[in-house]
Amino acid sequence: MKENFLHIGYHKTGTSWMQKFLFPEIFGDAYVGKPFNDYNNKDWSFLDSLNSEEERAASNEWVMKQHSDINNVASILQDKLTNTKILISIRRQPEMLLSRFLHLSQERFKLWDMDLNLCLFRPPVLKKRRRYLSLPLYWYYNFAETYRAFTSKFGEQNVHFIIYENLFTNTNDEVERFLRFSGKGISDRQKKMIEKNTSIGINKTKDNPKSPTEEIWYKENRIVQQEIFSIINNAYEKTNQEMSELIKFDLSKYGYCK
Repeated sequence: MKENFLHIGYHKTGTSWMQKFLFPEIFGDAYVGKPFNDYNNKDWSFLDSLNSEEERAASNEWVMKQHSDINNVASILQDKLTNTKILISIRRQPEMLLSRFLHLSQERFKLWDMDLNLCLFRPPVLKKRRRYLSLPLYWYYNFAETYRAFTSKFGEQNVHFIIYENLFTNTNDEVERFLRFSGKGISDRQKKMIEKNTSIGINKTKDNPKSPTEEIWYKENRIVQQEIFSIINNAYEKTNQEMSELIKFDLSKYGYCK
């Protein structure tokens, strides 16, 4: 029986890099790429490519960007797909939220569903020291709930989480995790090529800001940055510990939890 693979984000977790350097190496000609890149496009016809007679793999983080309800995303995909394994990439919430906020601010907040209120990072709110996340925002980035939403629809054996930090700091280990899940095999040359390419186009991080916008934000908000990150870390501490147990991966070594 053929198996398809669909990577759906999260956004800001190295998705563009994986679409260019990871998935083509692992899936070869079966990889159909990123079917659309239109944030107003809610036409799910691109999933038809995964319902062909041959094995296919696709990656499109816009699936997650269009919806604030993770359970709704899982239900839609369950209705539209057969014999498909779901790939979800995650990243530590503080860096991912900040990266998303800065992307949104550059696009004047037109891109994504603004039920996911990111005003935690806006300067007027910084002065007020907002000490909580909006509920839609909290649940959207609750990885343990995301795990439950998708495994309940597709089964634990058909859902895999890619760890952003592990992919770029311990590449071989993360690739091996992925290969064990997918049942795929690649050559040593391909593995070396993937590892070599981790130096290309890595998403911006606090320790290595390449985006002028992000660099300016850290400079101007250095005093409150630790406070904001602490708020986010505290909000997800318990659920990240739970997620660590669910996926059998120690997320504490990357600061997701203690």
